[in-house]
Amino acid sequence: LEMSFVEQEDVFQAVEPVIGGVFEEFSKHTLEKPFIRLTYDNAMLYYGTDKPDLRNPIKLADLTDIFDGAGFSIFANLIKNKHAVVKGIPGPKCGSRSVADRMNSWAQGEGAPGMGYIIFGDGEAKGPVAGALGQEKSNEIKVRLGLDDGDAAFFACSTNKEAAELASKARIKIGNDQNISEKYGFKFCWIV
Repeated sequence: LEMSFVEQEDVFQAVEPVIGGVFEEFSKHTLEKPFIRLTYDNAMLYYGTDKPDLRNPIKLADLTDIFDGAGFSIFANLIKNKHAVVKGIPGPKCGSRSVADRMNSWAQGEGAPGMGYIIFGDGEAKGPVAGALGQEKSNEIKVRLGLDDGDAAFFACSTNKEAAELASKARIKIGNDQNISEKYGFKFCWIV
């Protein structure tokens, strides 16, 4: 495109009908318009990437403040000494040890040392992270991630870039494994 004397909104108004028309004509899928608009910061915060697959409803959360100086010393030390961040990944329907172990093994296959987790069930938080943090902080994580009993929370702790990359991949994996991501269609967005 070459446009003169335009604002951001003018670009949106010129491009959306063209992109929408092409996809609707050739893929037979209707696109939601106007396209969703996300700031770059929000895309990185909620999805860990500036190319989010919005067919997956899972949103990440920054939980660094909960782990900073807390009883889970592995994360607390990384935050203090390496300026690490903790990205929380909701795990709907992932509240079992077998799923948590599979996610941990998967994270190791991605080059991470592992992936912390908390399993929520019967009104309490379970697992090594929950044991070190205590029920109050574990429940705060449950609320922030919008989880219920039968769900799990997973954690990526590293530099902001590395934690975001692992959390973004984990978000996609959980969405596909738990069959909560839409498999067909398109959801476009503008990163602004």
